[in-house]
Amino acid sequence: MQFLNYCINQILFYDSVPFLHSMMHIFIFNLYSYFLP
Repeated sequence: MQFLNYCINQILFYDSVPFLHSMMHIFIFNLYSYFLP
């Protein structure tokens, strides 16, 4: 869960850069899809 918190902080940090922001959202979505059944 610490890792997910880190990723969320990264999303907030990169929010000023739309492309990176969307890439991080895709990354987080893939993480949730991988770890959750």
